[in-house]
Amino acid sequence: MKHCKECGVPDIIGRDQRWSSDGTIPITGDPNFRMGIVEVPVMREIASRLEKIVGPSIHNMFMESKRKYARHYIDILLKGPLGFLVRHTASGGKKVYQTLLQTSTSLGYGHATVDEYKRKTLVHGTIHNPYYTPFFVGDVRGVFESVERLPSTGTWVDKGDVATIAVDVMAGEDELGKRFQYDDTLRKPGDLKYTPCKSCGLPKELSRFVWDLDKGTILDTKANERVFITGLNDFNGVFMELEEAIGDIVPNTILEVNREHGVKLVKNRVVTGYGDLVRGAGLKGLAYTTFQGNNDQVKLTFKNTFNKNYVVGRALGVYEGLEGKKPEHTIKETPGIIELTIKGRGA
Repeated sequence: MKHCKECGVPDIIGRDQRWSSDGTIPITGDPNFRMGIVEVPVMREIASRLEKIVGPSIHNMFMESKRKYARHYIDILLKGPLGFLVRHTASGGKKVYQTLLQTSTSLGYGHATVDEYKRKTLVHGTIHNPYYTPFFVGDVRGVFESVERLPSTGTWVDKGDVATIAVDVMAGEDELGKRFQYDDTLRKPGDLKYTPCKSCGLPKELSRFVWDLDKGTILDTKANERVFITGLNDFNGVFMELEEAIGDIVPNTILEVNREHGVKLVKNRVVTGYGDLVRGAGLKGLAYTTFQGNNDQVKLTFKNTFNKNYVVGRALGVYEGLEGKKPEHTIKETPGIIELTIKGRGA
């Protein structure tokens, strides 16, 4: 896979995605479909805490939700003649899975191989260094359902840094297929500016991320943590479905995990001021952010936020880390805009 010799970003990233001034990363085939950069430790911690409350079934819930949004994404890519060719030629299906696996390495999902494929029946494989196995199985199911036009089941076995996965055709009707949620709020404009790489034109700031295409990992060298790139529409949709199914523990967990992560980012000097929070959220495609205030009270305004609790939790943690005070906050929401006011507890 080719990559930019100056900033190191794989060519496929620049071909399929663009960094917008409004704090979002839309894909070229659908400007309403957003991508974003998410921290692997945060995703795993959210899943781990929900597992302690709900039980192991939470991982199946993540998988079930993820596969529907993955199917929608693949449907977008397989429009027109390409989709017909893939779905009606003997070798088309297998090539799609091979392309998916190649793409998944550049998105930080791990390094996967197809071990067995039978058209309209099954696809089995192995993944090394999975970012979060239930999500990956959901992705493969989404591809299967888009290519084969049949519902699927999915299972996996984690073995340390390796997992085996099995996606098979589903017997009977897909009862969950109709559940599908999107936040379709129109995006607000922004004025984020990036320094373009002289070779590929992508934001030069992306050079902080190191792609290991053999392992299928992306390392954020500034934070010294693994990240992955995902469709934020489906990522947030998964959280919306989980909240509908099991209640407030989902948004509360998302907020608390991100608050703790924000404190950690300040402690490790990844974030040294609110400007770092603003730039980081935009570069990762999570929100367009502005701030004003002082150490007594800070007001942050988020536009085009992919998930309220994710960014609010992160901001609360950054405030706590920078100011050394437990935060109290109020939120004012209007369509597409979140205004967060933070002050120290007791102030």
